[in-house]
Amino acid sequence: MKLLSVATSALLALGSIVSVVNADSYSDAMKEFCGGITITYPQKTTVVKAGSATKVSVTRVPNAHFKTITGLDLYKVTNGKAQYLKNIWHGNYTLNTQASIQDKLDASNAAGLYYYRVWVTNIMGGEHGPDCTPTSPTFKVTSASGHTNADGSVTEDDLNDPTLYHPDYQKGCFGLDVKYPAEGQTIDIGKHLRLQLERDSASQTDELLQVDLFKGDPSNQGQFVQNVWTGEESINNILTLKDHMVLPSNVTNDGDFFYSIKVSSDKVDKAEDACTFYSKGFKITGTSA
Repeated sequence: MKLLSVATSALLALGSIVSVVNADSYSDAMKEFCGGITITYPQKTTVVKAGSATKVSVTRVPNAHFKTITGLDLYKVTNGKAQYLKNIWHGNYTLNTQASIQDKLDASNAAGLYYYRVWVTNIMGGEHGPDCTPTSPTFKVTSASGHTNADGSVTEDDLNDPTLYHPDYQKGCFGLDVKYPAEGQTIDIGKHLRLQLERDSASQTDELLQVDLFKGDPSNQGQFVQNVWTGEESINNILTLKDHMVLPSNVTNDGDFFYSIKVSSDKVDKAEDACTFYSKGFKITGTSA
């Protein structure tokens, strides 16, 4: 089975569609503009109570591009998606080597994982150039009023509760949807099946690393069929690949199949850890020649 990379990454900053080859060039260009920018606070160990003051601190390694911070947005991770809450600041704040902006969370913020997205604008010839939009690590927010138990008593939110503070989300594994194959879709052996990933612009996922085909249900891990693709491909917005569907002789086509997609995060060293997403189940018909 060979996976052919044939389609597109949509580039938010340029507002255009380019090929995967050009997407690599775009990624290289953005690294030139955005490299060396780090959000040093909040960190993944930071805990803030709703209604309390906090801050966002940014550092940069100076290069040839003059930079200003022009905006600061607050997000919450909700059901594996990046949920925009509000813009908490906008203006022009020169970023030489470091800068900090103060914030106060709303008392109504529910317990969960939050993060900031910083807009850093490159100034070129006195004009607005490309924007860099680094995000902070997710940090834990506890509710202002605590957690109400079944007996009516109130306790502090449990910082180890995975329903509030999901470990995968803390690694930056959110904001990516496997749009295709569609659930229940049928593909004939010998045909090409579209695999499409859609990444939220505020997601912390980074590169596609591996695609594997499984038989069964992702909820119980399924039966490994074969590796489909391995490499490093930037996911800017939409990444579409086509898989030439061929099954090994020892695998029958009864039941459902799904893809397991391994993706890196910009918050975790990809040599040590990664994110895993799953496609919806689909069916395969026909026999191999």
